[in-house]
Amino acid sequence: MLQNTWHHNTSNLNYYLEKYKDKPKSKQEKIFFNSSKELYYLNMLCSEIMGRIFRPDYESRKRKAIVLPTCMKINQKSCHAIEKKLGEVCQKCNPECEIAKITEEYDCEVYLVSHKSSAFQNATDTDKKELAIVGVACPLNLISGGWKAAALGMPPQCVLLDKVACSRHWLNEDVPSSINKKELKKIF
Repeated sequence: MLQNTWHHNTSNLNYYLEKYKDKPKSKQEKIFFNSSKELYYLNMLCSEIMGRIFRPDYESRKRKAIVLPTCMKINQKSCHAIEKKLGEVCQKCNPECEIAKITEEYDCEVYLVSHKSSAFQNATDTDKKELAIVGVACPLNLISGGWKAAALGMPPQCVLLDKVACSRHWLNEDVPSSINKKELKKIF
């Protein structure tokens, strides 16, 4: 099971690395573009282990939040998400957007963050005691974001992006990243 998921999540990695090798890169992007499939696999395995370790604490919390990356927005420029304390909140401006669909489908808080460094920075003591997090991200960001949530006292669960396609790191155009909704549903 995990091996099939891993292969699916890295099947286009070499294509991306070759296609976008000449694109100017930030320091973080250099890590993405110089990471081996084995590092991706390690982070995928760690996300599974992290989920199992924190599952009992996650289930005991009365508040749940799904934290989605902003690269999932169907249109970055016309999105009407509003900045709130824990991240942007979807306004369901485009019913075709996966974020709007997730916000509609799940009875929990849903936040958008552009990067793990901006996640949870305004969490209150109440948030830290009550909130459990389902973090959604690419393999190289998911684990560090999960550890950040755990360090703040918010037990994490991890869901990998099914397709990492943000223009900020991978592409020259805006194409929304996506997740495997079955994986998200398993956590709930």
